[in-house]
Amino acid sequence: MINLVWDKAHPMLQKCEDAMPVSEQVNPDVYKPALLKGYDQQLVLVVDGDECIGVAILLLTYEDNGDRILQINSLAGIRLHEWSLPFHETTRRIAEIENCTKIVTLAIRSGWHKVLGNFGYKEGLTPYTLDLGEQ
Repeated sequence: MINLVWDKAHPMLQKCEDAMPVSEQVNPDVYKPALLKGYDQQLVLVVDGDECIGVAILLLTYEDNGDRILQINSLAGIRLHEWSLPFHETTRRIAEIENCTKIVTLAIRSGWHKVLGNFGYKEGLTPYTLDLGEQ
């Protein structure tokens, strides 16, 4: 499935990387092998017909203290007002099903600060963190 949608996802992921400092940029193709394995990572596409308007890479992982977290490794898109709320609700539900204590995002562009803040994310050690136990 990843191979079928990669041409739509890649440009959005590249936008996310391009917004980062050059020293921290990663070619989106680096993510592809792990996504193809399908273990603890998921590619999420938001589409409107044939047009990809959003993309995210989700990773289930653990913090040093053993807490399970849902990490949003990359998040990019256009027309955020159309899909940011359903995306938030979906990722939150995934995190709850997977017994995560929080959702963190590592790679965000400046426009996401306002969007994520609307859903209760707070600036943490990583750019934004949603503690699932606070709500």
